[in-house]
Amino acid sequence: MADPNPEELQTSTAPLETEHGKLLAEWEFAEFIQYKRSRAWYISSSVVAIGGFALSVLSKNLLFAIIIVIIAILYFIRDRQRPGTVVVSITEDGISVGERFYSHESLKQFWLIYEPPAIKRLYVRFQSGLRPNLSIPVEDQDPVALRAILLKYLEEDLDQRGESFSDGFQRILKL
Repeated sequence: MADPNPEELQTSTAPLETEHGKLLAEWEFAEFIQYKRSRAWYISSSVVAIGGFALSVLSKNLLFAIIIVIIAILYFIRDRQRPGTVVVSITEDGISVGERFYSHESLKQFWLIYEPPAIKRLYVRFQSGLRPNLSIPVEDQDPVALRAILLKYLEEDLDQRGESFSDGFQRILKL
């Protein structure tokens, strides 16, 4: 085998160009966290679901009963699935999360909550106040390096001190 051309080696270490500009950071995370749940978790969640269903039947609230059944079925199905992998890319033009691309112009602010090992998240707020904040696990990325990259394009929200309510709720209840 011939030795690689030195010019090829230099270009392979150069920052990658993507359709959204120069790649600044990239990592992967699991689509969802697959918690190890105890028998007590399954028993207590079943009691809550059955109790909610019984209450909805007694109060003749058919819609609530249907919603409880659908949620129980969805959690049963999800519990049997393996999480897929989502790729996050930060480029000169914006942030890609999986198949979705968000330009820097559509984003307003970011903040990092880094309290390992439990909480390691990047939050991004959209210009449109109607869209929910984007919550991205940062996994093993260097939060200082991510912050330095994002500060070039977005304002940092220094008032945010903890993870979002929904992220904390999901983590604590292992949903």
